[in-house]
Amino acid sequence: MQIVNLLDLNETGHDTTIALGNFDGLHLAHQALIKEAIEFSKANFISSSVLLFNQHTNLLNDKTFRELTPFSYKCSLIENYGINNIYTIPFNNEIMQMMPKDFLELLTKKLRLKYIVIGNDYRFGRNRRGDIDFLKKFAKNNAIEVKIIDDIKIDNLKISSTKIRELISKGNLSFANQMLGREYMLRGKVVHGKGFGKQFGFATANLELSDNFLIPKEGVYKTHVLYENKLYNAVTSVGRNLTFNESDLRIESHILNFNKTIYGEILDLFFVDYIRPMIKFENSIDLIKQMKTDLLAWSK
Repeated sequence: MQIVNLLDLNETGHDTTIALGNFDGLHLAHQALIKEAIEFSKANFISSSVLLFNQHTNLLNDKTFRELTPFSYKCSLIENYGINNIYTIPFNNEIMQMMPKDFLELLTKKLRLKYIVIGNDYRFGRNRRGDIDFLKKFAKNNAIEVKIIDDIKIDNLKISSTKIRELISKGNLSFANQMLGREYMLRGKVVHGKGFGKQFGFATANLELSDNFLIPKEGVYKTHVLYENKLYNAVTSVGRNLTFNESDLRIESHILNFNKTIYGEILDLFFVDYIRPMIKFENSIDLIKQMKTDLLAWSK
């Protein structure tokens, strides 16, 4: 797979399909778009591709916005799906103000498009003025076929990045994972903490996030930790240590059957399910008792 800045592309190369969308989360509905692009390309012996902005469109005006899948993670997921090319565009004010027709003409100037795959709510161009009807008319005039993927639902709820964001913010990781088609993940570097866990016999890996991931609701979670290509069971607290009156939000994982020193290492943390809210304990004895109870989540 190649990752190419579309604006730097001088040659149109091979005929290609392309999946268009924001792709934050790369959930099951996004995966359906990518699968369709790949299947059409294979059936017609052409390349398959996805177009990505190099940052979420909300980040241009809201630097506090947090993503489900920051750019580098998004690219690694798409590569696993088997796409041939990722074409990227830097999302800036110039691109944001581009009219729908200009945006489509940029694509057709740079790529030999034969097949475009979109969701049924796809909008594009300045102020989201471009809609499906506009795209279909443009595509017809340029001998491009358009495929529209219908909504995908779970329990009669439409899968969307907005819904998944809401579920994660409420701590409903189990349902969010169903919509994602995988366990929600954070990635970061292991840094030194206060050492409270180790003091009580429950050493933790403290994670400093590598990007602006959306952080789940504060609480204790059943998780997996990926380290050196091996997956470990873990219990992770997300939030402020109320027992010790800490004000900083921390992400701390007690990894089961693990005794390595890994400061400075990069970990992938996968959320399985919510266990309980953060609790202020009266003493360390009650805290230790609860931590032992939390670990029982892996025996259920």
